[in-house]
Amino acid sequence: MALQKLLAQFAFKAAPYPSSTDFLRLLRSEVQPSQHALIVDLFEKITLYDLKVSAPTVQVRTDGKFDVRFTVQANKYYADGKGKETEAPLAENFEIGAFSAEPAKKGYGPQAVLALQRVALHSGSQELHLVTDKAPAFVGVDPFNVRIDRNSNDNVVKVGAPDAAP
Repeated sequence: MALQKLLAQFAFKAAPYPSSTDFLRLLRSEVQPSQHALIVDLFEKITLYDLKVSAPTVQVRTDGKFDVRFTVQANKYYADGKGKETEAPLAENFEIGAFSAEPAKKGYGPQAVLALQRVALHSGSQELHLVTDKAPAFVGVDPFNVRIDRNSNDNVVKVGAPDAAP
């Protein structure tokens, strides 16, 4: 709707021409106030993330499903355009998932997604939990690299063999 409104307001008109601030003004009018911080991160600041998965474990449950646990270290930074980064508080939703094949690699397809959900992450370390019907080979945070990450190669890690049911 914001883009449609921008076109309706400025199409085929002489100067002054629209700028990015005109678009952002209209975009803000279309979203909830809780989404304004996302607009800032996407359009007004250079926002970088440092997301890392470690310590994945899989345990067979008594019902035949699998408990998948892993640790995510998550941090958010603002860059000033000259390379100086300042850490910013992180409290956002990210996709996490468990897969039978590594995302974006040979053998990956929609059938490889065993679990995918959005979870709230905060700055620092947190343990996450998924339940799957099959034992996963990989787990990850932001597995499809939606965010700009300092090192996206550590967002997805290989999982070892499952432990037996308790």
